[in-house]
Amino acid sequence: MSTEATPARHWRFYIPRASDCCPRWTTCGRAPPPPDTCRYSRPPGSPRPPPWRTGLGVRAWCDMSSVGGGWTVVAGRRAHQPEVNFSRPLLHYQFGFGDPENQHWLGLDHMHALTRATNSTLRVVLHHYALPAPLHATYQAFSVGSREDGHRLTVEGYDPSSTAADALSPHSGAPFTCPDPRYSGNSCVEEVEAGWWFLEAPLCYLALPTGLAAPPEPGRGVRGTLAWLGLQYSPETFLLMIRREGESG
Repeated sequence: MSTEATPARHWRFYIPRASDCCPRWTTCGRAPPPPDTCRYSRPPGSPRPPPWRTGLGVRAWCDMSSVGGGWTVVAGRRAHQPEVNFSRPLLHYQFGFGDPENQHWLGLDHMHALTRATNSTLRVVLHHYALPAPLHATYQAFSVGSREDGHRLTVEGYDPSSTAADALSPHSGAPFTCPDPRYSGNSCVEEVEAGWWFLEAPLCYLALPTGLAAPPEPGRGVRGTLAWLGLQYSPETFLLMIRREGESG
């Protein structure tokens, strides 16, 4: 059995950057339409992305095979891939970094643009080689706030049929913080040295997709490594993907 939870079918698309419209989504005289998502991604075999991509853009990974397809991966950690440094300032987390095919953070601004106007479902996929199959958790409502709101997280409606525990609901309502001078003195950021929607210290998190990769041997992860509530092992593959309402493949 494969040790990866990588989708069997996938391709990339482009989300127009906020700067293609104006410096800030929230200060435009007229709000731009929500950007295209994986629901409108090109079919397999097409030579290039659709023509609606203009100017600067950001690549994203599409999962077109899981539960109806049309999922846009907003954060991805994949096993056996080069590690990406997640100890970064706020600007990096706002615009995104990494490689969508390996380790990746889509960007808070882009997450906000995708979720600000339409309800989005969140699906989390977790895997470790010691598990017989990947685990998943589904939430019926997911959104990321604007810069003015501190990119506050909303995640609600945990699906009880999920095979992974509900680790994210307690994080709902938290603002985003990361290794940046403006968050100096935040004990959770100082301990983890990565960005996330942290809980109050000393707990800090029940889920952590931005932590360090854990050692390969089975065992509970060290503080600051990839983590999910109730999971005995630190995940090797950790994917957060969203799909807007009505946009199954």
